[in-house]
Amino acid sequence: MKETIQISKENIFPNKETFEASDFTFRQSEYHSDAYIATLPQDWHTMPSGLWNLLKDEKERLRGIYFYFHEDIPEPQNSITRLLTRFFISSENKHLSASVLTPFTTIKVKDRITKKVLFEAGQFVDLGLPISDDLIVAQNKAQDFLNKHYPDWQNPAAYWDLDENTMAYWQD
Repeated sequence: MKETIQISKENIFPNKETFEASDFTFRQSEYHSDAYIATLPQDWHTMPSGLWNLLKDEKERLRGIYFYFHEDIPEPQNSITRLLTRFFISSENKHLSASVLTPFTTIKVKDRITKKVLFEAGQFVDLGLPISDDLIVAQNKAQDFLNKHYPDWQNPAAYWDLDENTMAYWQD
């Protein structure tokens, strides 16, 4: 039997149509007018993970997340549900070393399945707000890489079955 979850009609990202394209089905909740009962695709399941609940597919890949804002009040208006894309831009903040406490940020494009870095746009000293022009340029470069090699990268249903051997990697 397929697993179901109750989710808010308003806090579903990117949208209901994208979930349907990933084989979710929806029906109106009998108890809450602002909620759906969502049936997960065949062989998908939920897995608790701290505050979040993970949506895993048949190959145990992380495909989405959801949580209730108030764990003691698991009402749909207190929830958020999001499908994830295979490729994503990450911003990693670290210190240069234990003795040099200047934080820096690295912008990378990563693959959720292989955990590999497909593109790295550089390291920048991160002194907080306002965001530096260099950091914005790096984020734009990462988006340009994805747009060139994976034009549908923002679609959570895209590229999950792409063979790792055919993937594009950034070259110096």
